Amino acid sequence: MKKKIILFLTLLLNAMLYAQTGGITGVLVDAQTGKPVPGANVMLRDQNRFVVSGPLGDFRLSNVTVGTDLLSITSRGYATIESEVKVASDKVTDLGVIKIAPTENPYDNDEEALITFDESQLDDEAGNSQSIGNLSGASDDVYLRTASYAFGATRFRIRGYDSEYYKTYINGIDFNDPARGSFNYSMLGGMNYAFRNKVITNGLEAASFSFGDLGGVTNISTRASEYAPGVRFSGAYTNRNYHWRGMVTYATGLRPNGWAFVASAITRYADEGIVPGTFYESYGYFLSAEKFLNERSSFTISTFGAPTRRGQASATYEECYSLTGNNLYNPNWGYQNGKKRNSRVVEAFDPAIVLSYEWKPKRGTTFNAGAGFRYSNYASSALNWYNAPDPRPDYYRRLPSFFTDQSAIDLYTDLWENDVNFRQVNWDNMYAVNRLNNWENEKTGSDLGSTYIVENRHSNQANYMLNASLNTRLSDFLTLQGGMGLKYTDASYYKTIDDLLGGQFWLDVDQYAERDFPNNPDVLQNNLNNPNHKAKAGDVFGYDYNIRNLKANIWAQNTLNLPHWDIDYAVLLSYSQFMRHGNMRNGRAPENSYGNGSTHRYVNYGVKAGVTYKLDGRNYFMVNAMYETRAPHFGQAYLSPKVKDNIIPDLKSERVVGMDLTYRFQYRKFQGRLTGFYSDFYDQTETSSFFHDQYQTFVNYILTGVHKTYKGIELGVAYKVYPDVTLTFVGTVARYQYKNRPTGITNYENGSLPDTAQVVYLKNYNVGGTPQEAFNVGINWAAPNQWFFDVNLCYFDRAYVDISPVRRTRAALSFPWEGSTAEEIESNYKTKAEEITHQQELKGGFMLNASIGKLIYIQRKYALNLNVSVSNILNKRDIQTGGYEQGRFDYSTFDVNRYPNKYYYAQGINVFVNVGFKF
Repeated sequence: MKKKIILFLTLLLNAMLYAQTGGITGVLVDAQTGKPVPGANVMLRDQNRFVVSGPLGDFRLSNVTVGTDLLSITSRGYATIESEVKVASDKVTDLGVIKIAPTENPYDNDEEALITFDESQLDDEAGNSQSIGNLSGASDDVYLRTASYAFGATRFRIRGYDSEYYKTYINGIDFNDPARGSFNYSMLGGMNYAFRNKVITNGLEAASFSFGDLGGVTNISTRASEYAPGVRFSGAYTNRNYHWRGMVTYATGLRPNGWAFVASAITRYADEGIVPGTFYESYGYFLSAEKFLNERSSFTISTFGAPTRRGQASATYEECYSLTGNNLYNPNWGYQNGKKRNSRVVEAFDPAIVLSYEWKPKRGTTFNAGAGFRYSNYASSALNWYNAPDPRPDYYRRLPSFFTDQSAIDLYTDLWENDVNFRQVNWDNMYAVNRLNNWENEKTGSDLGSTYIVENRHSNQANYMLNASLNTRLSDFLTLQGGMGLKYTDASYYKTIDDLLGGQFWLDVDQYAERDFPNNPDVLQNNLNNPNHKAKAGDVFGYDYNIRNLKANIWAQNTLNLPHWDIDYAVLLSYSQFMRHGNMRNGRAPENSYGNGSTHRYVNYGVKAGVTYKLDGRNYFMVNAMYETRAPHFGQAYLSPKVKDNIIPDLKSERVVGMDLTYRFQYRKFQGRLTGFYSDFYDQTETSSFFHDQYQTFVNYILTGVHKTYKGIELGVAYKVYPDVTLTFVGTVARYQYKNRPTGITNYENGSLPDTAQVVYLKNYNVGGTPQEAFNVGINWAAPNQWFFDVNLCYFDRAYVDISPVRRTRAALSFPWEGSTAEEIESNYKTKAEEITHQQELKGGFMLNASIGKLIYIQRKYALNLNVSVSNILNKRDIQTGGYEQGRFDYSTFDVNRYPNKYYYAQGINVFVNVGFKF
C-alpha cells in the first residue's frame, strides 16, 4: 500500500509540474569537450528561482514570470555565466546548447603528461595491487587532483581502500577484474590522451551510469566524436621503469557523413630501468569508430591493447640494502654470458573490444547499451628447484646475520660486498648443476631431470560483458537512472616450463609430498592422469585448472534536485556464481581435483542515499551513506585451488558500511572541500602462501571473518593570491585498523595434516601498505605567455608494514621455557611477546616536487607543448614506500630476526621530460 501511495504522489507531482506553461529549457555542455555538465545551478536572479542540471546537462525552469530576467549558471569547476533572458508568455523558451568554460587549471596544459602510468606502482606478483591515488582524480577537485600525482611515490591509497572498492567502466561496461575485483590500468598502455574522456564520481556521490562504489566510480568514454580533430605527437624521456616514450593520436572529428574515427599508438622502452636488472618493452594501440545513425542515436566500436614485457624488482631485507649500499638493490637478476638476466619477467597483454549504442529518444532521456570482450594474458616467471639449495641471492642462509661464528660472518660479508655473482642470481652455477645431471643420465642411465628451472605462472581470463542503462528526466526536479550488467568469465591458471637451464626435463612431482609420503608414490603426483611426467620446455606442469564465474546485477536510482536540496537514493541487486574445473587429477586429492567441482552461489544487495544542502551557489553540505553485501571474489575463495576443489569453510559475503560528510565551497579566489569519512568492513577474507618452518611444508593461510575500520579527514583548499598564482594545501589524517580477532586457517598443500584453525589476535593493529597521514603544500603560477610553474612539498607518515597473521597466534607465543623459573618466565615473556608481535612503522619524510611547462601556438593552427617535471628533488632515498612481514616464522628459536621484514624504498630523483605537438 505504501508503495502505491508513493507512486501515486510521484505521478501527481509530475502531472502538476508539466501542467505549467511557459518556462526556460536548455542543455549545458563543457566548452572544451562537449560533454554534458550535470549538477550546475541554473538561477533566475530576480525571481530567485533555480534548478539543477540533470545527468545529461539538461535543465527546465517551469511556471516562471513573463518578462526579462538575469540567468545565472554556476557549477563547480566552471566559470560563472550571467546573461539576460526573455521569458515569453504561454511557451517554453529553448536556449539550446549552452557552452560553459572550465576554470583555468595550470595542471591541464599538458594532458599527456598529467598522469604517467607506471607499472612499478600498479601491480604485485599477481598483477592486481594498485595505488588508486596514482590512477584517478578530478581536475575540479583540489584534493583528488593533488593526490593523483603528489602522493603517488609512496603508494598512497585514497581513504586507504583497496582497489576493488573503486569501479572503472568503459562506455558504461564494468571492466574490473572479477578474480580480485580491481581494474588493471596497465591494460590501457599509458595512452593517456586516448582514455582522457571520463566522468569521475568521488566516494559515495551519485553516479548517472552506475550504482557506484565505496571509493568512487569512473566511466571512460571512447566515443570517437568526443575527440578534438587533428594529429597529436609526443615524445618523452624519463628515468623511471622505462626511459623513452613515443605516442601519436589522430582524430577526424565528426564528418558530414556521420562518421568519426580516432586512432592512437604508443611505445615505451628501457634497456634497463632505474632499478638494476629491470627492463621495459611495451607497445599499445587504440582504435575507435562512431557512426551517427540519425540525430538521436549512434553506434561505437572500440578496440585497444598493450602487449608488454618487463623485468621486475622485489622487496628485500634491510641487511641486503646495507651490504650493497644501495636501497634499489634488486635480488632478481644475475649475469649470464656477460649480460644481465632477470629471473622474474612479466609478460602481459589484455586485448579488448567494446561495442556501444546510444539512443536519445527525447530531450532528457538517454539509453545506452553495450557489449565487451577482453582476453587477459598474464605470465610471470620465477625460479624453481628440486632437492637443491635455494638459488635466490637474498635467501636467509646466505646472509651474514644467519651465522654466529665471526669468521663465517666476515666471509659472507666480504662475499656480499665484493662478489657480484654471490649477491646476484648465479646463472652459471645453475647451468653447471643441470649439465652434471645430463652427464649422469648419459653415463649411468639414471633418470635425473633439471635441478633448477625457470617456470612461467599463467593467469589468463576471457571476459564476456553486457550492459544496458537508462537515464531519464521525469520532471523539472526528478530524474531516474537504472541499468543492468552481465559478465561471464573463464579464468585459467597453470604453469609452463620457460627454461630448463641446460637440462633435459623436469620431473613433475611434489617434493614435499615425496618427503612426507615415501611409501605412497601416488600422493606425490601432480597429475595422476600423466604420472611421472617429464616436462619439456613449453609443457604444462604443476597445476592446471579453470574457474568459471557468472555475475549479474540490476540497479535503480532516483535523483531529486530542488532549489536548496539534492536527494538521491539507489538500490542494487546482484547474483554471483563460480565453479572450479580441474584439468589435472592431483595425488593429494584424487577424488576432488579433476573435472567440474561444486557450484557456489551468492545473492547480494546494496542500498545508498545522499543529501546535499545548497546554502547558495557556492556553499554545499553533503552527507552520503551506503550498506552493501558483496560476494567473495573467486580468486580468494578456495583453500588450495592448485590442488583441490575445497572452498574456505563457511565462506560468507562481505558486508560494507560506509558514510561521508562533506563541506564544499567555491568562490572566485577560494575553493576546496573538507570531508570526514567512516567505513566498516565485515566478514572479509585474506589469503597468503608461504613455507611453514614448524611442519616443513608449503601452506596456504586464510583469514576469515576479518573486521576492519577506516576513518579519517580529507582537506583540500586552493587560494588565488593573484589571478595567476594559486596556493594549495591538501592533507589527510586517517586511521585504518583491524577491529576483531579473526580465524586463521592453515591448509597444508602436501596433505600431510588436516586443515587447522586458530584465533588470530589482530585487534587494533594497523592496515599496512599506505600512509595514514599525508600533506602537501603547493604553489602554482600560470605565468604570462603560456608558461606554467608549480612546486609542491609533500610529507608522509604513519605507514606500516603488512602484518603476518601467524605471528599473532598462540603457537607463535608458546615459547620453550623449559629449565626457566617462574620468575624468569614472568619477567621475559612480555618483552619477547612484544618483540614478536610488534608492527613496524615505515620511514616517512618530506619529498619536494616541481614542474615547468610552456605552450607555444604557431600561426593559430599548431601547438607545441613542452613540460619538465622533477619528483623527489632532494633525492630522499631513505623513504620506505612499502614493506611486509614474512609468513615464515622460526618456531624453534622464536627469533623474529631469522626471517625479518622486507621493504621497498623510494627511487630518488625522478625526471619526466615531454614534448608534444598538435595540429
